[in-house]
Amino acid sequence: MNHLSWVLALGLVLPLGAREADVDWEPDVYPHGNIFPAFLIGTARVNLSEEVFAAWGENHLGDPQGVIGVSLSGAGAGSKVEVVVKGNDYMAESRFKGTLDKDADGLLIHPKIAFKYDALARVTQAVPLAVTMAVKVDGKDLGEKTETVTLRSINDCLFGVEETVADDEKPRTSHYDWLFPAYVNENHPWVDRILKEALDTEIVSSFDGYQSGESDSVLLQIFSIWNVMQRHGLKYSNVTTTAAEERGVYSQHVRLFDESVTAAQANCVDGTVLLAAILRKIGFPRAPTFEPTCLKSPVPAWSRKPGSGSNSPDRSSSLMAGLSSTAALWMEPETKSWLAIPRARTQWSFGNSPAKLGVSWPISSG
Repeated sequence: MNHLSWVLALGLVLPLGAREADVDWEPDVYPHGNIFPAFLIGTARVNLSEEVFAAWGENHLGDPQGVIGVSLSGAGAGSKVEVVVKGNDYMAESRFKGTLDKDADGLLIHPKIAFKYDALARVTQAVPLAVTMAVKVDGKDLGEKTETVTLRSINDCLFGVEETVADDEKPRTSHYDWLFPAYVNENHPWVDRILKEALDTEIVSSFDGYQSGESDSVLLQIFSIWNVMQRHGLKYSNVTTTAAEERGVYSQHVRLFDESVTAAQANCVDGTVLLAAILRKIGFPRAPTFEPTCLKSPVPAWSRKPGSGSNSPDRSSSLMAGLSSTAALWMEPETKSWLAIPRARTQWSFGNSPAKLGVSWPISSG
């Protein structure tokens, strides 16, 4: 048999998916070569049935919430594929093994990564990180490739990504602003310290959330905490820029609880997550929601209904209490306008034109 015959015979024997020259792959790290610790920690236990996380589409294998993997092309249907992400200081070695049910053309494959969450939580500034991956197709080693990505600070909150689309498709943005409430940490050890200071003011004698069913009690609990933060000298400070800017990746710097208290500074988001953490601790359960200008946190009123014999949620409440870095407020139920709490009622003075209302709570059934 001549040389050409041997080449043709070999081509007939080898599976199409195993022809090394036809297979190509590249590392893929989402979003756009960035790793956000807050994103990974905040979504570690997210249930896809809640439709909170935008899972990958059909051209995908592996972890539906994966952010580290490869893009594979040229492997045929039926090929056996193995993808390995090597271990480093922030993740243990992780792998995916599977069989292709169709030809791979830009197929995304994401192993379920065993992240080291304690290490990720300690990242306080953006640093470059080398992530090494390896691929095998039908037992053929296609080598290793290393991608240098940006490991972002725990303070960097991802809230939007411009997705890569084909030239004939409209630009598309994925929204992740629902991640801001992940910074609400009612278990922070400083929360109890703030609550003790609030009790020491004797504005209230206890924190019982909505249990009393009295609007005044709810209002004074909220105010007592705001008053403590004012005594700490907490002022508005518009620090939002992240250290590592990336085109098409939108993020904001968010101070952690102790950082806001220690620095006596907070922007709209910082102040919201700080106050929401304290108020959640004492029984105001709703997390903040994102709006174009700020965050606010509506909570159903828990008021005692006549004859009910127990506290029950009432979502029809129209009387609201709110806090900002410059004022304690209440909403007049008929005009729906925010007014400064009268000085005579609290014996403390307040600002009267808050530019940003951070958090708000119903305080009665209206």
